[in-house]
Amino acid sequence: NAVPITITIPSLVAGHTTTFISETINSVTFAGGVGLSGFNSYNNANQIAGIYGQAQIIFKSSDYAFLGGSII
Repeated sequence: NAVPITITIPSLVAGHTTTFISETINSVTFAGGVGLSGFNSYNNANQIAGIYGQAQIIFKSSDYAFLGGSII
């Protein structure tokens, strides 16, 4: 990403998992999108912590997901 970005997470199937890796110093922020009733993370963190940081989204159900990894 050449500039800071926000990734909006849509509703996906239960069990779907995606990993994101930030390869620049620009911020990568996550937001729940249409169809998600729950988008949860530790302490409501929603941004990759920095360059080479990683974040993973795991869907418990089609409308409920968890965000984890090196996030702030």
